[in-house]
Amino acid sequence: MCSATEADSRDWTTLGRGTRLTVWTAVSRWNGQLIMAKVEVYSSMFCGFCYRAKKLLEKKGVAFTEINVMANPARRAEMVQRSGGRTSVPQIFIDDQWIGGCDELYALESSNKLDPLLQPAT
Repeated sequence: MCSATEADSRDWTTLGRGTRLTVWTAVSRWNGQLIMAKVEVYSSMFCGFCYRAKKLLEKKGVAFTEINVMANPARRAEMVQRSGGRTSVPQIFIDDQWIGGCDELYALESSNKLDPLLQPAT
């Protein structure tokens, strides 16, 4: 029988010019091996859709890196390039695969397709 355990913590990381990243770190173990899907959320302050997307990930205990594009225009350009030209936030990536925004994240959750994306490849 396999078991999974999780522990999480929040670290605030400040980068040059006031850029602030919220880094959620979670450690999961499956058969004694550490596992973690890489989740990135490009967001901005005071964005209700960003808030909802992050709350869903937090509720599920998912580790993610939040990138504030308002504070760092270079990261906004990176987001636009990675998301195929989309300029709205949030833009969410799981293991470097573009997922979409808040609505797409909730659609994946509703159709039970989000959890498999968050699991490690076997």
